[in-house]
Amino acid sequence: MARDLLFRRFIGLGQGVPDHSTIWCFRNLLEKNGLLDAAMTEINTQLGEQSLTSNKVR
Repeated sequence: MARDLLFRRFIGLGQGVPDHSTIWCFRNLLEKNGLLDAAMTEINTQLGEQSLTSNKVR
């Protein structure tokens, strides 16, 4: 846990980053309300516009 906190500080995220369970609950809420696909499409669109996506498959 201390390593994770140091990494967050190193990359400039600070303490305000949600943990895994918060993200998981939010994802489930989006899915339950039929919004997950739309949210993912929007996220991918914004990442693509900023050239932050890759089409390479590993």
